[in-house]
Amino acid sequence: MKPSDKTKKELTLEIERLSQRVAELEGGLTGPCGTELEITVKRLNESQRLARLGNWDWDITNNRLYWSDEIYRIFGFKPQEFGATYEAFLNSVHPDDRGFVRKSVDDALTLKRPYEIDHRIILPDGTERIVREKAEAQFDAEGKAIRMTGTVQDITERKKTEDELLKAKKLESIGEFAGGIAHDFNNHLMGILGNVSIGKNYLKEDERLFWILSQIEKAALRTKDLTKQFLTFSRGGGPVRETANVERIIKDSAALVLKGTDIECVFHVKNGVKQVDVDIGQITQVFNNVILNAKHAMGGKGRMDITVENAADAGPVPGGDYVKITVEDTGPGISEDALPKIFDPFFTTKEKASGLGLAISYSIVQRHGGSISAISKDGKGAAFFICLPAGAARAANHAGKERARPFVKGGVIKGKVLVMDDEEVVRDVSGEMLNLMGYDAEFAADGKTAVEMYKKAFDSGAPFAAVVMDLTVPGGMGGKEAMEKLLEIDPQVKAVVSSGYSKDPIMSDFTKYGFSAVIAKPYRVADFSKVVKGVVEKT
Repeated sequence: MKPSDKTKKELTLEIERLSQRVAELEGGLTGPCGTELEITVKRLNESQRLARLGNWDWDITNNRLYWSDEIYRIFGFKPQEFGATYEAFLNSVHPDDRGFVRKSVDDALTLKRPYEIDHRIILPDGTERIVREKAEAQFDAEGKAIRMTGTVQDITERKKTEDELLKAKKLESIGEFAGGIAHDFNNHLMGILGNVSIGKNYLKEDERLFWILSQIEKAALRTKDLTKQFLTFSRGGGPVRETANVERIIKDSAALVLKGTDIECVFHVKNGVKQVDVDIGQITQVFNNVILNAKHAMGGKGRMDITVENAADAGPVPGGDYVKITVEDTGPGISEDALPKIFDPFFTTKEKASGLGLAISYSIVQRHGGSISAISKDGKGAAFFICLPAGAARAANHAGKERARPFVKGGVIKGKVLVMDDEEVVRDVSGEMLNLMGYDAEFAADGKTAVEMYKKAFDSGAPFAAVVMDLTVPGGMGGKEAMEKLLEIDPQVKAVVSSGYSKDPIMSDFTKYGFSAVIAKPYRVADFSKVVKGVVEKT
């Protein structure tokens, strides 16, 4: 068990006290028996070992350097292996830090400045460690430095932890920033994707304009998925799932990542591969990261084989039904030492890489109830295995052509639907969609207004058939608080929660908060109509 910070502080004080005591005993300032000296030295050594902190004494006049046992352990030397001089110590300092260390010592001796520095050392086996040194110089009557005493503490693990915490804070800031961008971007993208999907319903499938709108829609959907990748860096919230065709997702990922390379990508898709219920944006990022990793390993040329198949019992739950995706490359492989660490945060063998791609992928797959693993042999490529829980339906072996009228009209139950969103473009598009479906739409810009409108309609005997509410309203009441008040008015309220971004778990666990359904922005009329009709006609 590592000592706590408090314990380390106490040990440091004890070491300093015992060091002073040893100096007194060795100098003959007191006259205890030899046994007391031995016990004191033993206690000192034990304290230093626990704190990973040793003491040293440099006789500057004779250039003799004394190290305690713990410093030898920190530097990886045995006493007989170390030439106890200042120059020998400098030879153990990392080459890039020697100038800094030398100047710090000179300043302490000539300018009488405090000596307290962190620097790197290189052990005899090549291992790099980080140490913290603190020392004081002693001067003669003429002001010349004659002695310097101090301590050395191994702070490698603490420094790594501090660095990782700093990275985590940076990522959190990036996540907040990216989440804000994604929220605004998805609202604006809603105006493009929503209106295009509406416009297609007023055209014939064989018209040139229909084809043009379909291309815009396709590009907007790709942008939607790319925007979702920003949200991986944000905290909180589980995957917002929808039924998806794995083959289509990974083919799109491979086409995007491998574009412009000399890598031959060969797909092996078995018959009857099942669909999966996944967050498409997050799973797309998993595939992108794995394929990108293989691309870098192969240096942009070679062959990649991607296999998609049903695989019972392949995932973490015995007896489970999974879809297994295997990505194999012809690169140099992953070393035996590196293989167990590839999913660790911040681990990387590449320069200028964050070491987060595969760690994020691991986290995403885990949240989906699946598994991800890899095997490799040096010089013989690597293979990654991704297992995702299968859905009930089976996917077609080819991508079907989208229908010319891809929306579901309202059923027997018609009526009014209340849309609450702070963005005018979202209210306008949602209203057009509802009118196309046969519903009457009314609007509110915030939760407070929506609650007032709902209560008025409910009390008048002409309630809304459903409510669609944005989760986040800057400076106003959002969907969560508004839902709590709507349930007080009408425990049977039928509400859909919608958002372009939220770190709140409501989007993945909406029923817990009283919502009947969820839809992520931006959405098409086809998606919206199915959700609204399902909620309105739900008994």
